[in-house]
Amino acid sequence: MKLTELSTKKALNKAYRLVKPKPEQVKTFKAGLITLLGQIEDKESEENVKIHLIDFLKNTFYHPDYLIATKGKTDFVINTGKDANTSAGVMFEVKKPTNKADMITRQNLNAKAMHKLLLYYLRERLKHNNNLTHLVITNIYDWFIFDAQDFERLFFKNTQLKKDYEAWQQGQKTSTNTNLFYKEIAKPFIAQLEEEITFTYFNLKDFEKPLRNASKAADSEFISLLKILSPVHLLKLPFTNDSNSLDKRFYAALLHLIGQEEVKKGNKNLIRWKPAGKHNQDSLLENIYVDLSYIIHNPSIQPLQRQTLQDPILKGKVLFCRDFYVVLNHKTEKIMLADFGMGLTEAAFAPIAQVNPKVFLFNARPK
Repeated sequence: MKLTELSTKKALNKAYRLVKPKPEQVKTFKAGLITLLGQIEDKESEENVKIHLIDFLKNTFYHPDYLIATKGKTDFVINTGKDANTSAGVMFEVKKPTNKADMITRQNLNAKAMHKLLLYYLRERLKHNNNLTHLVITNIYDWFIFDAQDFERLFFKNTQLKKDYEAWQQGQKTSTNTNLFYKEIAKPFIAQLEEEITFTYFNLKDFEKPLRNASKAADSEFISLLKILSPVHLLKLPFTNDSNSLDKRFYAALLHLIGQEEVKKGNKNLIRWKPAGKHNQDSLLENIYVDLSYIIHNPSIQPLQRQTLQDPILKGKVLFCRDFYVVLNHKTEKIMLADFGMGLTEAAFAPIAQVNPKVFLFNARPK
C-alpha cells in the first residue's frame, strides 16, 4: 500500500483555506483545546479519553447542530444532523495514548485500530449509509483522518473483501469472533493492497506552544487545525469564501427588524411578512407609513395604490393627508380627490383618510 500523508493545510479545500475564522471561533477552539490537553492522562482508560474528546468536539463546533454519540460498537460518530435518526457522517476509532500496539503509525496503517475501523465502516456502509464523509483514528495526540471516498474505493468496492466479510458475519467462517475478522480478513487484505491511500496527519503536541501564546500571530499557526476539525471539513458542508456574503445572525436580525420571516415551502425558502400575532411593535414595518397625497396626482400610480390597499398589512400603513404643494402645483384638491377615489369605495377611502392618520399621529406623538 502506498501511503500519502497530507498536512492540515494541504488537506483543506483551497477556497476554504482563504476563509478567515471569526475571532470568537478562534477563542472558543483555543480554550477547548487547552482544556482537552490538560485533561488527558496517559494511563487513563480509553473510555475516559473518548469522553474528553467528545466533550471537546461538542463544545467547540458541533453542539447543538450535530449529534455526537456512540453507535453500535463504533467508539462514536458525528451525525449529519442534530437528531439520532440522521446518518452518521464521521466515524471515530479512539485509542488511549499508551496503547502503542493497536495504534497505527505514519509508516504502518495495518494495525488493529485500522482493522476495527474497517469493520465498523463495512457494517455502516452495508446498511446503505452513503453519507459518510470521513473516518478518524486518534489517541488524542496523533490524528489520522481518512476521506470516506478512499474507503469506498479501496474497501467497499472490493467484491472479495465484502464477500469474506459477509461470510464471517453470517457464521460461515470457523468463528464469528471479531479477532478472526481482524487477523484473517482485514490484516491480510490491507497487507496485499497496492493502491494509494491518502490521510491527513497531525499531532496535537505540535500545537501546544502557539496555543499557550497570547499573541494573535501565534493564533495563525493553528488556524488550519481549527478548520480541519470543523464541520465544514469533516462533514463536507458547503461554504462561501465571499467576504460580502450575508452573516446568518445579521440576516436573522434584519428580517426581525423589518417585520419579516423566512419560511420553507417545499424545497424553496420564502420571505414573508410575519403573520398577525407575531408582529414586533418595534420593527420598521410597524413604524413606517406612506402618504399618498403627493403622488396620486399621477394616474399611473393608481393601479399600485389599489393593489396596496388590498394587502391586509400594508393597507394599515397608507395615509391620505392634504398636501398643499400638490394642490398648488398640479390639481385642485377637489379634482385630485375625484381622481383618487376612482375605483375606491367610501369604505376603502375612510381608513386611509381618517383611521390610519389617527393611528399614525397617536404613535408619533412624544410621550
